[in-house]
Amino acid sequence: MPVTSIDGAPVADGRIGPVTQRLSDLYWEMHSAEEWSTPVQYPELNEDEKRAGTRGLRQ
Repeated sequence: MPVTSIDGAPVADGRIGPVTQRLSDLYWEMHSAEEWSTPVQYPELNEDEKRAGTRGLRQ
């Protein structure tokens, strides 16, 4: 994640710069390519987890 502000104060002009934007674009381009991605299989949620919204975070 690019840093555009710290404690509410903008860094530089408060916008993502061209290099960071290009890196982000390249990352998402590769991320969506099947040969560079690995699907994640999540376990089925039990009823308590569904109600609590705790995706697989068992205690």
